[in-house]
Amino acid sequence: LVEQLPRVVSTEPIPSVRFASLPAEVVGYWSLWRIAIDKESLRDVKIIPIFHHDDGRNLVPTARHIWDALMEEHPEVEQVRTKTGDEVEEVFRRLRIEAERLGEDAFQELYARHQKRLKREQEKGLYAFQVRREALGRLGLPEVRQHRLKRLSEEEQAWAAELSKREQILPDLQPVILLRVEAGNG
Repeated sequence: LVEQLPRVVSTEPIPSVRFASLPAEVVGYWSLWRIAIDKESLRDVKIIPIFHHDDGRNLVPTARHIWDALMEEHPEVEQVRTKTGDEVEEVFRRLRIEAERLGEDAFQELYARHQKRLKREQEKGLYAFQVRREALGRLGLPEVRQHRLKRLSEEEQAWAAELSKREQILPDLQPVILLRVEAGNG
């Protein structure tokens, strides 16, 4: 079912679904958000579900329950109607603000893992360049040695610049799914 739902665009209608497994008072908007350290990242991603009740509350357990229901083999979901126009943009804005708030910890976790990975990569790279520098310092004629050391230095500078560029990241927050949830059989 999840694969069949359209991608979220703030100007598109919001599909409305009815879950027979939820209590009648559970009415609001459910969304799924992808948080990453950059747009291209496939490895460093967190997905967070959000359920924003019509009374203004954000219900984390309900968000997870709806996500689980959608992932079941045969969820009890029926298409009823869609929301359109200005209401869609307002709902989208509200949910994005909530996703930014709830996703901050997830992004910080992704960022810490990214920094740790970069630090390990830097340590390994510096060690590898040092070993190569020492080996080059013992081999060949002085002119050849100087030329090779100069090329190694240029390679190290390019490597360091690329590593530095990878430290500069911006959070990427993308909506994956947005649904109007109406509960019960009514």
